[in-house]
Amino acid sequence: MESDYRANALTLVLLAVSTGLWINLLRQGFRSGWSWPLQPRRDVPWRLWEAVATIMIVLICVGAVLQPSATSKPAVTVPETSVYQLRDVQYIALSQAAQLVLIPMILAIWCPCRWEDFGLRRHGWTTDLQFALWGVLLAQLPIQLAAYPLQSLRAENPHELLELLKQSGHDWQTLTWVLLEVVVLAPLVEELLFRVLLQGSLEREIPAVWAIVLTAIAFAGIHKWVDWLPLFPLALIMGYVYYRRRSYVANVVLHGIFNAINLLYAVWIMKIIP
Repeated sequence: MESDYRANALTLVLLAVSTGLWINLLRQGFRSGWSWPLQPRRDVPWRLWEAVATIMIVLICVGAVLQPSATSKPAVTVPETSVYQLRDVQYIALSQAAQLVLIPMILAIWCPCRWEDFGLRRHGWTTDLQFALWGVLLAQLPIQLAAYPLQSLRAENPHELLELLKQSGHDWQTLTWVLLEVVVLAPLVEELLFRVLLQGSLEREIPAVWAIVLTAIAFAGIHKWVDWLPLFPLALIMGYVYYRRRSYVANVVLHGIFNAINLLYAVWIMKIIP
């Protein structure tokens, strides 16, 4: 992909802010120790096998119900062609919306759940949003350092949604669906599956640091192989934010902002918006 002065300028600004935050963070840690608030919580009522079973049941049911009406592939697989079609994105969005409804519903029937178990609460949203912004900015430096050696490989293996945008030109309908998928639905579903269900259940069984690391490996592993290394530090930071705040909102906002930044890069570089 060609370079774009707006993308380059935004990258430099984010890197400068991220570097400053890391320097300040390390200085604070060495001087007085870190003192971020740890949100009071209880162990989630579901175990790891219950979380995995729920996910599998929902994926099978959603695939069985939606697949007959779909003209392309299941949402949990990549199409055989190298580029998504608009109908693929619409199908993925429908599948993810169903997952957002069914997974908490089944777990609530299966286990005595409360809203707090899913990282939802009425208070503390201001602090949650601050943590989300903090996480987005801190993630920029390690992500850029990890992505830099892979620039040529990532350019040769672009994401299917970016290829769809490239082929669609200035099609605002396609851009709207991609925006909905990337910035809203993907963060909602992935944070539910990985942070709320997987990390939450792992923290019952093993130390939090290993729960965060294992969840980060699983999260990065579901993405394209060229994105694994850059996404791993992001996943660690998202796991840490969830551990400290136990907030689904904070993680979804963090994830959504990160995806929005990357989508903006792609839109600028591919001249979707001149």
